[in-house]
Amino acid sequence: MLDNIITLADHFKQADVIQEAQKGDRKTLTADALQEFNDIYDTIISICRIAAKFYADKPHIKDQFVYTKVVKNQGQMQAVQESAMPVNAQAAPLQ
Repeated sequence: MLDNIITLADHFKQADVIQEAQKGDRKTLTADALQEFNDIYDTIISICRIAAKFYADKPHIKDQFVYTKVVKNQGQMQAVQESAMPVNAQAAPLQ
């Protein structure tokens, strides 16, 4: 029985080492994913600004390129909070 406990302790120690290593990897992946999402958001906002200028005389088309209106139309506006948006996107008025 004592040998069994020692064997189990070794397995738990190895599992703990693997788990801790994976925790570190997740933080890196999360930071990378967040950066990628922010880059995608910046690209979308740039496209929206260009389209807003291009369709300035056609409000019904221009509205299709307003980020908050598109998100609201998708039924996701309640889930989106300003704090979840990139800092540079919180006050990004269309010009």
